[in-house]
Amino acid sequence: VMVFEGDSDSLSEYQTPEAQRLPLHTVALFALGRGLIDNAACLEDFVRGLPSPPQLRNVRQAAEDLELLELTAGGALTLLGESIQQLPFDIEVGVSLVTGALLGVGHQLALVLAAASRPIIVEEFVGQREASEYLE
Repeated sequence: VMVFEGDSDSLSEYQTPEAQRLPLHTVALFALGRGLIDNAACLEDFVRGLPSPPQLRNVRQAAEDLELLELTAGGALTLLGESIQQLPFDIEVGVSLVTGALLGVGHQLALVLAAASRPIIVEEFVGQREASEYLE
């Protein structure tokens, strides 16, 4: 990466650890899916071993969030959780896509999510006239 001399002063010496940059429920789902922890109850022990661990109250909230989204049950991954952790999306987007597919509107929902992130994407795939029908 090319950095201009004047810009180098504003850069941090080290990159922020991924466990602090990502939402904790994403870190928890990753750890569960990769077998790094046996269940969500082990999440606190897992993050204590990180070089820069997050606050434990946030870790507990992340485990609760996974239960609320029905990605875990009793601390273990559900079928939905296993599916979501394999997708290259944020948890919320993954849940939306899988739920939309189960309800038979996966294609339409994918277009809406694409339009929400970059409206030009929809026009490229379905044409300008049809895109306006999905976005209205």
